[in-house]
Amino acid sequence: MRARDFFSRAALPIMLGMMAILACIVLQEKGLALMVVFCLGALGCAFAWKRVDVILPLAFAAILLMPFFLGISRTPKIFLDELLLLALLPIITLQVMGGITPLRVREKDIALMLFGLCCMALTMSYNIPAYVSLRTFLESMGLGVLLCLAMAQVSSEEHMRRIVLCLCLAVVMLAAGGILEVLVRANPLMEYVKRSGVTEAEQMFFYISPEMTQAAGVAYRPYLIFFHPSEAGTTVALCLPFILALASFARYRRMALAAFTAGALLVIINQTRGVWVACLLTAFFFLPRFRRLCLLCSPLLLGVFCTLLLFADHVPFLERVMDARNLFIRFFYWETGLNYYFDHWLLGIGFGQFSEVYQANPPRFPLEYMEDALHVFTMDNAFLMVLVEQGIIGFLGFMLVLGLMARGLRQSARSLEAAQSSYALFARAGLASLCIFCICGMFADVHLFTKSAKIVFMLAGIAWGLGLTAERGEHAH
Repeated sequence: MRARDFFSRAALPIMLGMMAILACIVLQEKGLALMVVFCLGALGCAFAWKRVDVILPLAFAAILLMPFFLGISRTPKIFLDELLLLALLPIITLQVMGGITPLRVREKDIALMLFGLCCMALTMSYNIPAYVSLRTFLESMGLGVLLCLAMAQVSSEEHMRRIVLCLCLAVVMLAAGGILEVLVRANPLMEYVKRSGVTEAEQMFFYISPEMTQAAGVAYRPYLIFFHPSEAGTTVALCLPFILALASFARYRRMALAAFTAGALLVIINQTRGVWVACLLTAFFFLPRFRRLCLLCSPLLLGVFCTLLLFADHVPFLERVMDARNLFIRFFYWETGLNYYFDHWLLGIGFGQFSEVYQANPPRFPLEYMEDALHVFTMDNAFLMVLVEQGIIGFLGFMLVLGLMARGLRQSARSLEAAQSSYALFARAGLASLCIFCICGMFADVHLFTKSAKIVFMLAGIAWGLGLTAERGEHAH
């Protein structure tokens, strides 16, 4: 046996085994968990080095289909849906630094994106957040920004097509699960999380069980594998523009339309009203036919709205559609949050601190809203939340990141249109997806939805990179 073969077949496994045994003795279960992560990461990196085209779709599938609570060890927690992403980032970085692939994204854009991220993190220099809050920031915004730049670096038409096909399959599976969950009115995964406390955010996790919905007389909302029903609806909605763009290709039209229909049905039964508003407004902005149809049918829509008002007292689904109570409550704690901002306008009250400040000194509300308003943990508005917790500096950093993504997507669409590429639709889809994310951010803290944030950053990066590929005159891999 040659020395090289001996090292790969015998010596290396023996060395790794001895390290694992030593880690188990010294660090016990945490050591074993870290060794498992190291081995999986090493294997993932070795595979990703040669097969990025396979890793990319798998990474999207992992985010969409992996239950949010599954991970290795507790502190630090390594979530299973992140393993492929963590293997992908160093590989892309090493390939660029080693000159294997040229740098596509301009150095100025990279610097500005990272500068915006640093502005958002600046408030942590004087007020270190709790572990769960810090982990949420790193997982959503920190990893999200890096993934956006990485996706733009490796993007190609072939990658885009495979990723959207993967989105179609994942959305259909989620839609099937959501329909089944609504029919059964229960989610065994969430029951397990609630019962065993396997999530590190167990003090924040609140599962609205079938018994609670029945007692409250409201319709059941599917959780699927997400932390909250709103995150499930938001994440699926972010994928819909790309699936619709795939329908423009005759080869995939039937499959894409079927997946789009399934995803739209899930968004409807998910009953996240902010997502409904975001999808309708985005369709109005980006689809001229839909815009004309809405304008022509506005009298009919008004009649339907008035008819629904007559039946809203009898159907739980319609009660949620017509109930403005939740929105009125938001106005009260939005105003309260702004008062916090004026007292700490530069760097904010600290990331993840809104709940503690709010619960320590709850404001006065009208009696009919008092019970609901006392159980507030977030502002349900991503932009106000960033402004209050991270100050004007963090808010400007957040807007800088979103603005750079929007500008990159717009330039990508123009470059692809100039090249007469049919993939320009995917760049437009990236803009539409970012629009949905921002409008949803008016009604929910989407920057804290770890799956939604990573998905929108990754989709934006892939669509952005298509234009960079066209500018360089490169071909799909």
